[in-house]
Amino acid sequence: MAKWWAPQHGGKRLCRQAIVGIGAAAILLQGSAPVAAGGAAAIAGGVGVAMLGACWGSARAQRHDATQRGGASNKNAKDRGSSTFTLQGENDFFNGNDGSYTNGVAAACAVSAEPGTMFGQGVDTFGLRKWFFKPDVTTVSVRIGQLMFTPEKLDLNPPDDKDRPYAGYLYAGFGLDQKFNEPLNFVDRLFSSWELQVGVVGPHSYAREVQDDFHALIDSDRGQGWDHQLKDEPALNLFYSGVATLKVADALGLGALKTDYFDIRPHWGAALGNVLTYGSLGVTARLGLLPDNPGPSILHTKGILPRSTADEALPVNVYLFGGRRLRVVGHNIFLDGNTFRDSASVDKEIVVHDWQAGFAFQIYNFHFSYTHVWRSNEFKRENDDPGERGFGALTLSWIWEW
Repeated sequence: MAKWWAPQHGGKRLCRQAIVGIGAAAILLQGSAPVAAGGAAAIAGGVGVAMLGACWGSARAQRHDATQRGGASNKNAKDRGSSTFTLQGENDFFNGNDGSYTNGVAAACAVSAEPGTMFGQGVDTFGLRKWFFKPDVTTVSVRIGQLMFTPEKLDLNPPDDKDRPYAGYLYAGFGLDQKFNEPLNFVDRLFSSWELQVGVVGPHSYAREVQDDFHALIDSDRGQGWDHQLKDEPALNLFYSGVATLKVADALGLGALKTDYFDIRPHWGAALGNVLTYGSLGVTARLGLLPDNPGPSILHTKGILPRSTADEALPVNVYLFGGRRLRVVGHNIFLDGNTFRDSASVDKEIVVHDWQAGFAFQIYNFHFSYTHVWRSNEFKRENDDPGERGFGALTLSWIWEW
């Protein structure tokens, strides 16, 4: 452990960035409410901001180390590392309604954790590179985010007890993402992602303040029932997701397509915690000039997945995608209500379907995607039209190679 934090591996930079991040988060929280009253929010915000700063600092440190070892221009593709900075936004505005899952935002940083790098030594220390298959790429990630849920009728106070309750969730997520090249004869790529989220559900997620300020900015009606939102509850949740790229073209005798232009990807996942507990299965098809990554994702069903640090086949990638995901839900705090205290709740549906379609493009180190999601009813008294449960998701990423 001492070697991982040694100054020559960027330890001083990491500590400095962490201190700056915690200080900035404390100042922001003091402007909204007493810090003592929002301990869980302070942990989520402070640690998250600190680690985002640490990602930036460690990337600079690792780039410096790489240059010292032989110069960036002389590195082989397999020795390259990268940092990926991502902004994600989701809103039901794209579906023409305002209610249910109404808004989600996140900022994230993912850093290569290959052997010999600062984070790579941490991964090796905890034995996180020892799986059934040896990963070809390992990435560690951190993100801070907020999710917001409201009932359909924002003008009711108290809200309709047959509709979902008001709820907000503020969190910091810490991820381990890995890519495996051809782990099996029929699999071209396998992507695996773990993410641990810590945070708070309730008033100290500041979802009410965010929605009120934004609705005032766009001159839209405010939610009148936020006084009845879920109560404060510390949150701890573990997420896992996997994506496999199958060798479909080879199996169908269409080798000319390869996986650079068309692929079919089964994906699976699970979550365990007091926020969400579920298992999921799905499949997605992509068509176009395809990058070597797992594709776009939505915020509250999986973590950030890795991008290859090797040379991409093409500097420009453009593609369309579509698919379906099925989730079997054991627990959803945004519908079931608080775990340890009485609160508003509704009877959830055990099986929930998501249909997704969208497009994405990547130009060198810049990536953009849009995903539209149509979701089936999440609770038993919701409107039967799944189109009214939709939302749009935007993702913007910048990749810094070193």
